[in-house]
Amino acid sequence: MADLDFYGNVGIGSEIRELSRAEVEDGLSAVEKIIEEVDKVLKDGNNANFQQKIEGRI
Repeated sequence: MADLDFYGNVGIGSEIRELSRAEVEDGLSAVEKIIEEVDKVLKDGNNANFQQKIEGRI
């Protein structure tokens, strides 16, 4: 799936193919996991910065 573009093409100039429902659901699941991980990093980073401010290190 990593080699497909957003239109379902395997490569530039290749024939368009439709993605299966399973491929779409797999892609959506991957994006949701990425968003969750980014959210965790942002929250943890903000909490660490806040804690450092409280302790006078920033």
